[in-house]
Amino acid sequence: MTCILVAGGLAAVSTFVATWIDRRKGGLVIDQRPGAAHPIARDAAMPYGHVTVFPADGGPARIEVKDAAKDPMQQVLHAILDGAFGTAAEVVKAAKGALGEDGVKSVD
Repeated sequence: MTCILVAGGLAAVSTFVATWIDRRKGGLVIDQRPGAAHPIARDAAMPYGHVTVFPADGGPARIEVKDAAKDPMQQVLHAILDGAFGTAAEVVKAAKGALGEDGVKSVD
């Protein structure tokens, strides 16, 4: 049980760091116009999840907002936690078993 929790915690931390680094890069710009210096680039001035497309015909730019899908690590972490604990009460019970009654305070 402890190994599952440690592995889940490590997965959560690594996912958080990877997502934070990716979000710092900003949104995506796709420039299809002739002579574009960078046809596909990330722009930190744009919010993460925003995609701006400049069409080849010089028409108006199109801005789309995309939700980030769960990455594989989030799916694994979710499956581990769902498989290990069904409810929050079970998490508290397991924590009290591992740390003792005085080591865990639950908020009701």
